[in-house]
Amino acid sequence: MAISAAYNTDSPPPVAVDVLIVGLGPVGLFAANMWGQRGWKVLAIEQHARQPDFPRAIALDSEIIRAVQSVGLLEEALPLLRPHSGLHLTSARGRPLLHARVGTEDGFAPQALFYQPAWEEMLLGGAQRFPSVTLCFGWRAQQLEQHADFVSVQYTHLQTGETRAVRARYVLACDGAHSTVRGLLGIREKSFSYEGTSLKVDARVHGDTAFPTDGVEKQCSTTLPYVRMAGKDNHRRWEFPIPRNADKAEYERPAKVRALVQATGYPLDDTEIVHAVCYRYRAVVQREWRQGRVLLAGDAAHVTPPFIGQGMCGGFRDVVNLDWKLDAVLRGTAPESLLDTYQSEREPHFRFLLRVAVWVGRAFTTPLYRLLLVASYIPVLRTALLHIAVASPPQGKGCFGTGKGARTLFPQAVLAVEDQAIWSDEYWGTDWVLLSLTPPDAATEMRAQEKNVRIVVLSESLDPSGVLRRWLGTRRIEVALLRPDKYVFATGRSAGKLLRFLASRRSWRGNSGRR
Repeated sequence: MAISAAYNTDSPPPVAVDVLIVGLGPVGLFAANMWGQRGWKVLAIEQHARQPDFPRAIALDSEIIRAVQSVGLLEEALPLLRPHSGLHLTSARGRPLLHARVGTEDGFAPQALFYQPAWEEMLLGGAQRFPSVTLCFGWRAQQLEQHADFVSVQYTHLQTGETRAVRARYVLACDGAHSTVRGLLGIREKSFSYEGTSLKVDARVHGDTAFPTDGVEKQCSTTLPYVRMAGKDNHRRWEFPIPRNADKAEYERPAKVRALVQATGYPLDDTEIVHAVCYRYRAVVQREWRQGRVLLAGDAAHVTPPFIGQGMCGGFRDVVNLDWKLDAVLRGTAPESLLDTYQSEREPHFRFLLRVAVWVGRAFTTPLYRLLLVASYIPVLRTALLHIAVASPPQGKGCFGTGKGARTLFPQAVLAVEDQAIWSDEYWGTDWVLLSLTPPDAATEMRAQEKNVRIVVLSESLDPSGVLRRWLGTRRIEVALLRPDKYVFATGRSAGKLLRFLASRRSWRGNSGRR
């Protein structure tokens, strides 16, 4: 899809906005949907004149499906996904060594594969729903100057050389691992000293040749490690880590690409190689994710090796975390210091997944895999390794209270509301929600109303599946207070006590909702 003009406007882009988004990959497009939905005036710029017609990201988890659901794109997103069975590590002879699944309760497949061009087209169409959002392709941010109440940014059209200026109350940089905005701010990185290069191969199949597993398979080897997966519809993906200092041009030659794919035992008679490129991966976290009124998200803030499919997912989680906080700050119902909790919450979560990705990378490309091979012959260890359920780690400390389950994502279930089936996330909306197993007293109801907190009693009729009641019951708690991003702020046995605690943290909270 060639794009060089501004969307959603017949006039020049605005010169003053609430939010300027720099970078329109999937994370930037998702952010445009988020703040467009809330009614804020958004300008989003992208230096490329068109979105790439080849995939980069390919995997996501159910939390990302919930994120897309939150901007009203669930019906458009689900047909674009192919659920899969998780991560499979195998030996060179095909012996199963490890099988890991994500364990979540939210009504969707725990993990899925997608075709990125179609995914981005869906997000682009979503952003175009909002008249307050302007999307401009072919423009690069060139200068940035922070002031007390706004950020001034100059951006230039890369073909014509035309330069424009915009004043934004806040700037969100989603412009990737080589972020221009981050460079203008001079933010330094923290490297985990883990990097490498892989050859990524995308293909279309025209027959019914299948892979041995329906998940993401990684063959462990020191001579020919590789990743392969059957993507959405007829899309197939291989990735081959290549030796340090190898000639990338040699590996990208069509004959070399076909030879590597054939070495995996896959016939190419009905397969068309459509894209092959070498790319460098690293493990990096930036030292600052916020500098004044400028925030970094996605690869601009952190970069992970690709081995557990969490690159794009991390960026979506960043935006979900920022969404309600920036909304409250923009409306003046929370102080700017609320934004300080963004990095303190997100960085520990990302670091955990980054360490898992590094471990998986080492496990299937170095002799470390031999430990898994030995363990696969010990029955008790084999059983454990083939039935790993990976729970998403809690967020770091920040805008949270205490109690069992605090700082974790609350599950989702289908509720029965006036004879209608509705997802619980959609029923909660963008409110702070106090969930209780029993009806509160009048004083608690009044206090919740004063604090703009919605009370929901989780009766058996409302929660017919019992998923949400069971979450509370297994933790022996009576009440849970949810933030607008569906993370658990605090839990306990007394609704009144939770509301009093929230009132004492009023500067954190703000009010939520759409404008």
